[in-house]
Amino acid sequence: HGVRLAMEPKRILVRVDGGAQIGMGHVMRCLTLVKLLKEKAPVEARFATRAGTEAAAWIRGQSYAVDEMPAQTDNSAEIAWTAGLVQAQKPDAVITDLREFIPG
Repeated sequence: HGVRLAMEPKRILVRVDGGAQIGMGHVMRCLTLVKLLKEKAPVEARFATRAGTEAAAWIRGQSYAVDEMPAQTDNSAEIAWTAGLVQAQKPDAVITDLREFIPG
């Protein structure tokens, strides 16, 4: 009989925005993707979204941690904020599902 070692969970940072008017499909798609990944391997997911939208509350309601970027952030500040999260959290993978994510 072989010895099975417990796999360390892969840490994933998911950058997605969504609100009542537009974008909740992006959030739902990311939640579904994380659920499917968790069915295949140990995964710890953390989400990053814009503050003041319905996305953060919805994601927290699904029992995930959420980092919130200030609502009025321009493209270059958004990229810097996201890069800061990646540096601080050192995820194994980053998933983005955004309407716009253009380097400033």
